[in-house]
Amino acid sequence: MSPEALKAGEALKSGTADDVQTILLALSCLDDWVDNPPVISSQVDGVPPWYWHEYKVWEFGEHLRAILLRKKKFRQNKALFDRVAEICRNPKYGKGRQIFVLVLGAYGGRDYAKVAADLLDDAEVVGHAVDALLKMRGSGYTHLVAPLKKHPIAWVRNEAKK
Repeated sequence: MSPEALKAGEALKSGTADDVQTILLALSCLDDWVDNPPVISSQVDGVPPWYWHEYKVWEFGEHLRAILLRKKKFRQNKALFDRVAEICRNPKYGKGRQIFVLVLGAYGGRDYAKVAADLLDDAEVVGHAVDALLKMRGSGYTHLVAPLKKHPIAWVRNEAKK
C-alpha cells in the first residue's frame, strides 16, 4: 500500500478528506486487506463470522457515509458512486459491503438500482439491497423482491414487505 493511499485512508477515517480523488485513493486500500484475512468473530446464532477485512471495509464505508452526510457536493460524483458500485458487486469484500450498499441506496440514485437488484440473491447483503432499492425508489424490481417476503431472516422479510 502506497504512503499516499495510507494518508488518504487516514483522511477518510478522520473525516478530513476534502476531495473525491482522496476518497477514491483511500478506497483503493481495500484491495490490500482481502488476502488471508483472519476471523475476528465466531458464528453466533447462525450468523456467519466476520473476517478482519470485512470490518475494515465496513469501517471505510461508514467513514464515507459520514463524509457524504456533510459534503453534499460529493453526492453528485459519478466516479465515486461507480467505485461504490464496484465494491458492492465484489464478493471478496464480504459482509463489509453492507454499508456500501446502504450508501448507494441513500445517495447513488436510481441509476444504480440495477446494482442493488443484482445483489438480491447475495446472502451477505440481501436485506441491505432491499433497503437500497426502497430508498432509491427503484421501480421494476417488485418481482425480485416479492419472494424475499418469505426469507428466513425476519428483518429481511420485513424490508421486503415495505
